[in-house]
Amino acid sequence: MAQSSTSDRVRAALLERLSSGSPTAARLAEDLGMSERSLRRALADEGTSYRALLAELRRDAAMELFQSNTSVTEAAFLLGFSETSALSRAFRRWTGTSTRTARIRAAGSSSP
Repeated sequence: MAQSSTSDRVRAALLERLSSGSPTAARLAEDLGMSERSLRRALADEGTSYRALLAELRRDAAMELFQSNTSVTEAAFLLGFSETSALSRAFRRWTGTSTRTARIRAAGSSSP
């Protein structure tokens, strides 16, 4: 059986924990049975970082949630943001557009 990469293991662990807030890298490393330094080094060897994986996961999940007509408030909660405005700022940084615009586009693309 193929060994999963550290980044795959981190993504899976983050997916399980997002709605209860973002776990710190130290907590996630502990859950994966390694030190935070080892986690960061392994991710760097794979060309990524904890923060990059968390942002990528949240961005992709936000897009999916907006496709399913989830409110920004609910999406913020499900993605572990402290408040709706934090998701809105992050979404604009990731995509260059507002959450409102993304939801309107998603609603338009899902209509028959």
